[in-house]
Amino acid sequence: MRNMWTVMIAVILGLGLSARAASVSYVGLDQTTHEAWGSTSVAKPGDADSYYGTDGWRVLNNYKQPVYGSINDPIGYFWSYGDQIDDPGQVPAADVPNTTVGCQYGPQAGNGNWVPVWTVTLTQAAAFRMSIITDVDWSGADYSPIGMRVYLQGDQGNAVAATDTLGGGNLDIDYVQFDVSGQAGDVFIVDLQGGGSWWVHTAGLLLDPAPVPEPATMSLLALGGLAALRRRRK
Repeated sequence: MRNMWTVMIAVILGLGLSARAASVSYVGLDQTTHEAWGSTSVAKPGDADSYYGTDGWRVLNNYKQPVYGSINDPIGYFWSYGDQIDDPGQVPAADVPNTTVGCQYGPQAGNGNWVPVWTVTLTQAAAFRMSIITDVDWSGADYSPIGMRVYLQGDQGNAVAATDTLGGGNLDIDYVQFDVSGQAGDVFIVDLQGGGSWWVHTAGLLLDPAPVPEPATMSLLALGGLAALRRRRK
């Protein structure tokens, strides 16, 4: 029995290590947190500490870089205006005071064009959840992205796109979320797709630890790994 559990633990660890190979998956759209990304009194779906940005963030042209790499904005355009959002200088806290949001914006994004707005460069292997802040512009829905995708640099053909309907312009603030894992040297790019305007806006990028699977899920993974081992031995 002890040997079986030892093998199961080894399989789980092996799966965890293999999961760090470059991968991107779309998680969903959080439309309930609104401006409270750093307020721990507001529960957030799938987030253990109720604070988006535990690993790192770039908001309002301020940043907390993750220990496993860096967040960058390749275009660099920034304008402080729009909706209200948690002040990045005071996170995390139970109830963070608000400040005027800032927008990173990409040009030449109209008519469905894609524009790279964020990159995450890894200096060591890491797995994390990425949340991109959108729907922040009081100018209207034309400035909100109608599409978003994430991909490993050099592998745009395998980009993973958000499948929920984006856009908006109602100033409720949304978070488009992806799970990402990679190795040292990997660069992940976030593209926004523009709608009716020349510009397309985002207010920030937040990184959190990858969610830990539930015990039942871990058991299923281990059993699947054991079955694979048995097949190999045969």
